[in-house]
Amino acid sequence: MKKYITHLKNEKKETFNIVFFSILLSIIINIISSAFLDAVKIKPIISVVVGMVITIILILGLVLYRTINLNGTVRFESAFIIDPNNKNEIISIPDYKISERMNDYLASAFIENKAVERIWNEGNFQSSFFTDANGKMTKTKKPDDSIALLIELIEYVILENFSTFVSDYFNRLHIKSKMVIEFSKETIPDILLSNRFLKLFSEEMKNRNAFVEDKYYKEDREGDVVYAVFNGATFRKFYLSMPKGTTIYRNNSNSISIDTKLFVLEIGYHFDGFSTVIENEFFKYYVGKDKIFNYDPYEFSITVKVKYKWSSVFKVTDWKYYNWLDEYLNELQHFCDKETFFEDIEWKSNKTMIQIFKNIRKNSKDL
Repeated sequence: MKKYITHLKNEKKETFNIVFFSILLSIIINIISSAFLDAVKIKPIISVVVGMVITIILILGLVLYRTINLNGTVRFESAFIIDPNNKNEIISIPDYKISERMNDYLASAFIENKAVERIWNEGNFQSSFFTDANGKMTKTKKPDDSIALLIELIEYVILENFSTFVSDYFNRLHIKSKMVIEFSKETIPDILLSNRFLKLFSEEMKNRNAFVEDKYYKEDREGDVVYAVFNGATFRKFYLSMPKGTTIYRNNSNSISIDTKLFVLEIGYHFDGFSTVIENEFFKYYVGKDKIFNYDPYEFSITVKVKYKWSSVFKVTDWKYYNWLDEYLNELQHFCDKETFFEDIEWKSNKTMIQIFKNIRKNSKDL
């Protein structure tokens, strides 16, 4: 995977070298051209101004070109499984982190919000598109409310993972300075109000009936508790550490942006109701469910776009405040990407072993 921060560091060094040698070359050319200007009797001031303008245009064009080349998009293909015969229950895939979190957070939300439970249980996640004879995708119906709820669930899972990762990054390096700011639910109201899971789980325990008898609530007089579970209900204090000067905003219902001094990080979530393929052996022997056709596996994607600001090439930067980007993209890949998950559990090798054992058992019966 492309290392964006490492690439930026290299680009800055290379750009400064190019700018330096460009200026040096322009000085040499200016000396040579002076003799020519004297011969044709053009005023030196005119040549200096024209030379400076051309040099500035070339340098700015170079910086813009190199900055654009830094930009990139990473797309992770993910999956989840539901049981349509059991109120759309999510079937958790062991060690597939995004699947486990989706299952846990959804079950916890059901404890306190029966409206969310009803929408999910009665939901229809199937595709509302069809492909006509010309290959054009056409929407056939209004998206079900459960799809909007699914997008909010995916967003909350990704936000919590991102928040935890970045906070751990700064804590691991013992970075506590005025250069780091902390976002809370009070400072990102547009995201909070439009995501039912974030709004529910971050609400203070004192305002929730589920925690009235919880010892953590009774002891948490100073608001120090950041995570608590009581009778299935979940409290998660939302906080996100970021370099100073960062802003967070929502682009639309399917994406948010984290705008830092160096780059804009856009995280998007896409679900179109299409099924995905899960091997029968994986479903039976790893997930532990027989009769795969009784379940519905769906695909969705997480898209991360990194767009650098042209000024980032010139800024004097303390890289420790931004090195988390490369690490986070690697973390996210192992958190949600389906093919990476299969590699992590060495499914190809395990599938081979399953086939060998099946053949051994079959042959033993024939003896």
